[in-house]
Amino acid sequence: MDEKLKQGMSLYTHGLFDTFLNDKLKNINYCRTEVTRKLMLLKVVEHYCINKKLSIESLINLIPDNISSRSHRINSINDLCEKKILKKEQDPEDKRVSLISPTTLTLNEFVHYFESVNAIVTQP
Repeated sequence: MDEKLKQGMSLYTHGLFDTFLNDKLKNINYCRTEVTRKLMLLKVVEHYCINKKLSIESLINLIPDNISSRSHRINSINDLCEKKILKKEQDPEDKRVSLISPTTLTLNEFVHYFESVNAIVTQP
């Protein structure tokens, strides 16, 4: 393997390891401990960043059945909302639909996480 590539991978894995130990990333690290929560967090933040509404039902359907059961996905959403990592809101255009989005705290953590990882990846 190319030495420059090995060095870059070493810096990346070291930096990623450090983010797992970072107390400023409490909510993100909670989501990282279980694949369904992690995938949900990623999809919710992705939709938020592109200004696209995400319904709870759509989020449930985005997670493949081979990852977790429907009931586990529903329980995970409820858990993430109880922990104030995500928030539920009624769609103003369709009152029958519940939307899901990240809380301000979660977004702040995600920005910190993104900047930390980005700094590692873009090092010369």
